[in-house]
Amino acid sequence: MNIHVTQDDFGNRGSLVIADTDSHSGDWFKITSLNDSTAFTTLTGNNSGTPSVLAKGVSIYGQFSVIDLSAGEVIAYNR
Repeated sequence: MNIHVTQDDFGNRGSLVIADTDSHSGDWFKITSLNDSTAFTTLTGNNSGTPSVLAKGVSIYGQFSVIDLSAGEVIAYNR
């Protein structure tokens, strides 16, 4: 079994903790929820199957450019 882990997986390109309802623009590849019921108002990117609510500890991957939360807190990892 091959497991591919890169430096990016550990946030070496930086990250942003989002814990408000403001609109945040950037270039992220991974979003991890820090709360049990993180809810998105807007999540713009190439991941069309993105859920509107994430449980604590769940990560989603894709190319994301806008994140607006209605509740909760996330870490958005830079591409």
